[in-house]
Amino acid sequence: MKTVFYFWWWVGFSILLLGMIGVISRWKHIFTVLVSLEMVVVGLYVLIFAGLNMGGGGVWVLLIFLGLVVCEGAVGLSLVVSLVRSHGGDCLMGFMGDVGYSF
Repeated sequence: MKTVFYFWWWVGFSILLLGMIGVISRWKHIFTVLVSLEMVVVGLYVLIFAGLNMGGGGVWVLLIFLGLVVCEGAVGLSLVVSLVRSHGGDCLMGFMGDVGYSF
């Protein structure tokens, strides 16, 4: 049973780490950051699932977590749609204006 726990722990941690790398490496595009954040959330879901299977019970925690994740994804997608409609793209440089930052 512990080997299954460690397998799912490593899978969840790997997904979480890859999502964080995606956020850090592609931070200029809002849509890519949102997809990477969803990947981080999936990694957290797998880690919570592995922990609850080891301790037993608590499936309702996963349902509440999934409900919050769906709400977060819907808000993020609506923000991206409104930004694309108002500015014409999801590139972060288009929102900066003439501030003088050199990214």
